[in-house]
Amino acid sequence: MPLAVVMMKLILTMAGRKLIRNPITYSTLIGLIWWDLELPRIIDKSLELIQNTGLGMAMFGLGQSPKSPVSCINFAT
Repeated sequence: MPLAVVMMKLILTMAGRKLIRNPITYSTLIGLIWWDLELPRIIDKSLELIQNTGLGMAMFGLGQSPKSPVSCINFAT
């Protein structure tokens, strides 16, 4: 076999082994399979609560940044 073919085969083998060991690969495949399925209501509502809380915290942080660059909350008083 030509050297380029052997090198390409070696690179693809090494990349495939790394992908197999990576948990993100499995989570991506599970996500793609689960795309069409509906989550149970309790999980769906829990995720919605986490999303809304994260959004509120981010908006609070953005609002506090310009106000006081030193400290958001003063505990010394």
